[in-house]
Amino acid sequence: MFLVLVSYKLCMSSKSARITVKATPGAKNFSITGFNEWTGELEVKLKNPPLKGKANQELIHELEKVLNAEVRLLSGEKSRRKQVEVLGKSQDEVRVLIKSFKV
Repeated sequence: MFLVLVSYKLCMSSKSARITVKATPGAKNFSITGFNEWTGELEVKLKNPPLKGKANQELIHELEKVLNAEVRLLSGEKSRRKQVEVLGKSQDEVRVLIKSFKV
């Protein structure tokens, strides 16, 4: 019981945002093509092919640059739809940074 409470407090005190990403590999360059309000997905194009995790590495690296925060892949390692967590930023902060991103 004690361990659960400690874990719960750590989760509540950390500031993070979760984003669903629809990734399309094989583009000329990385780009954020938009945010689909209907599906709630951030749409991105990736330069690297989905081989040996290269597209996932590119996604994480580029999102970290855009959002100026640590990004972790939570799910979707072998899927175009991925769930990522942005550490140290709130959901609102992430939306503002994504909207201000220019390719």
